[in-house]
Amino acid sequence: MPMSAPRLPVALVGLLQKYPWFGWAVWGTVVVAVLLRMHPRRFGAAFKYYINFAVKLWTEQTVYDPSTLGDVSYWPTSLLLMVPLLPLGHTAAAAVAFAIFAGC
Repeated sequence: MPMSAPRLPVALVGLLQKYPWFGWAVWGTVVVAVLLRMHPRRFGAAFKYYINFAVKLWTEQTVYDPSTLGDVSYWPTSLLLMVPLLPLGHTAAAAVAFAIFAGC
């Protein structure tokens, strides 16, 4: 017999309270699946902007050009989080950043 709608969340919470590792295992599986299934060009498409702006910040160049409306503006402090990823390629840096942020 199928479980009624109001009892399903209670049963799920009970399951996760009894076996908390199950929720973490599902989360880890989703993160790994996203990392493995995403095409490298998709990582490079948007993440390349973060890395390019981080390079400008690290080399003390002007990060944003206010005369062009096409530039995407990010908080300069958030670019500091990307500085350790600069030696990696765009795709590897995006994968590492996604894994770190998903872990947090």
